[in-house]
Amino acid sequence: MNRTQFLRIVTAMVFCFFAVTTKRAEADSDPESAAARCLARVEHLEQRCINAVEGDVESTLQEIRRLLADGQTEAAAQSARQCLRATRANVRLCVSEIRETCSRCIDFLILWGAEELAARVRWNCGAAIESLENLVPRVENALQGALAG
Repeated sequence: MNRTQFLRIVTAMVFCFFAVTTKRAEADSDPESAAARCLARVEHLEQRCINAVEGDVESTLQEIRRLLADGQTEAAAQSARQCLRATRANVRLCVSEIRETCSRCIDFLILWGAEELAARVRWNCGAAIESLENLVPRVENALQGALAG
């Protein structure tokens, strides 16, 4: 590759970069759209986490029932403990990702002077986090119930 070809490639890359950056800036210049995208992302993260936890719990409940039917109570209890640890870890990761997403979104909205919109986003983020944190005691109760028979 000679120097002219190299400069053409670099120039094309620079133009592409600025075109993408400009489009992104235009899209992000509307606080309402940014808030809607943020809340959609939060809802997606929350639902993905709930689905993952529910799937793990359902399979663990089936395993516990099978183990108890075979008289393996300690193995059933171990399975429940592992599921609860996994649930807590999953929820922590999801909450962390939601907090990060919300923090960036709220900072952006405040920067643009959309404090009321930022407050609505903050409230919705808090509700999503609370929903996820409430999963842990529900899972614990379901597992204890299955172990009890």
